[in-house]
Amino acid sequence: MGNRFYCMRERDIRENGKRSKRIERSKRRSLLEEELLHRQALSMAIQQHQQLSQRFDGSMSRRIGSTSSRRRNDLPDQLANSKQLPEFLENIKTKKIVLIHGEGFGAWCWYKTIALLEETGLVPTALDLTGSGIDLTDSNNVTTLVDYSKPLIDYLENLPEDEKVILVGHSAGGACVSYVLEHLPTKIAKAVFLCATMISDGQRPFDVFAEELGSAELFTQESKFLTYGNGKDKPATGIMFEKEQMHGLYFNQSPTKDVALAMVSMRPIPLGPMMDKLTLTPEKYGTSRRFYIQTLDDHALSPDVQEKLVRLKVTTEKSANIINARSLIQAAAEQGASLILLPEMWNCPYSTDMFAKFAEDFNDIDSTLSLLMLSEVASSLGVTITGGSIPEKDADFGRIGIGICHDIRFPELAMTYSARGAHLICYPGAFNTSTGAALWELEQRTRQDDSASAVDNQLYVASCSPSRDSASSYMIWGHSTVVGPMGEINAITGHEEAVLIAEIDYAAIQRTRESLPLESQRRNDIYQFVDLLGES
Repeated sequence: MGNRFYCMRERDIRENGKRSKRIERSKRRSLLEEELLHRQALSMAIQQHQQLSQRFDGSMSRRIGSTSSRRRNDLPDQLANSKQLPEFLENIKTKKIVLIHGEGFGAWCWYKTIALLEETGLVPTALDLTGSGIDLTDSNNVTTLVDYSKPLIDYLENLPEDEKVILVGHSAGGACVSYVLEHLPTKIAKAVFLCATMISDGQRPFDVFAEELGSAELFTQESKFLTYGNGKDKPATGIMFEKEQMHGLYFNQSPTKDVALAMVSMRPIPLGPMMDKLTLTPEKYGTSRRFYIQTLDDHALSPDVQEKLVRLKVTTEKSANIINARSLIQAAAEQGASLILLPEMWNCPYSTDMFAKFAEDFNDIDSTLSLLMLSEVASSLGVTITGGSIPEKDADFGRIGIGICHDIRFPELAMTYSARGAHLICYPGAFNTSTGAALWELEQRTRQDDSASAVDNQLYVASCSPSRDSASSYMIWGHSTVVGPMGEINAITGHEEAVLIAEIDYAAIQRTRESLPLESQRRNDIYQFVDLLGES
């Protein structure tokens, strides 16, 4: 075979050289942006340890966009400058991080993350779940989530008694994280769900993917990606996507070398664990510290699906609602709240046809799961909780009046509470976007027609609303609010789920009443207010 030569003009050589330089610069820029994105994700996950106001617990999450839309100067300084990361991590107590891969993957998928974590002085450990990575177990024999999670369970059980770790779970690995949060909560300092299946009580990991893959029943009957390790005449044992599907689902933005590595390393996904329902309790899983990182360009779990996992509003699972409420109460207490107000209908969907199903018998106190949770968490955290329509009162907080939703429209109730010496009136309510936009804030601050207000009664008004579910037929306004005795807004949320903290200053009530002595200026010779129930 001879050599082949081409003659080229000098101009062509220069143009080719310029093109090569542009390509090289583009490659270097892509690599730099990829590394920055990795650092951003890791720093966000770790930073949550010191920023309880950014905790997930049903209220907050972090989002990461595509590398194509980000540039170095868009990132915070501490992320762009890798030299600052070790300083940032000096106060982190838990440095041991356990990385849990997603479905079909193995410990190998964390190789870049491990290097970055080690560079910052942390101690990462990546585990192969059963039948994954280099674990020799036949994935066809992995039938339950317990079997699938065994390497993680063994690792945690073998930790020294006083040692805890940070768990990071990706994709379906989130179900394994949820399982150990329920069964080994004392071993886990916190859990980070990285675009992961943060499922609720009674849910299956597969249910989270249903939007992309269809219902579990339909998928197991018709999917061409199922594998049958025990023969075609037996139930399916696994899922194995073809190269094209894997590239679209998991590697739509990955470098070609990483895709090549994955293609020779991916193993069938055990089907049994994906269909295993999880039991999660408020006492164990509900007390865990959980954080969620959303990735906005993911194809396996779309941003909408991730948003639904994060915004775990009121659901049709009472136990999930109780877990969520407990987590939010704990988050509020850790931020310094001593009086915590929950919204109306926080333990069930706001729908008249659901009320009977979720009703609790207060004649049988041991069966009232919502009340028992509120009582237990109030005692353990040392806080007072106004639990929607289940109010509790404590002399340390003065006198508190309670109204429910539409009660806010009637000034007589507020006047009654004020006459009886109330300092604060709490209104759990679920106004919709029509009445809420027009009246919700107005009725708390000042009189409009026949509303009950803070400024007219010279006291505090606190309202608490459920967050909005865009998929619901009833569009809730949200905007939980705390109003002061001069009608000023002390704190307010949007329509998203959140923890609202405000200080109730009873001295401000006295100052307001002294500067504007409405009580002594009332014309009782012309009109009188009569409290028919009398002093209780």
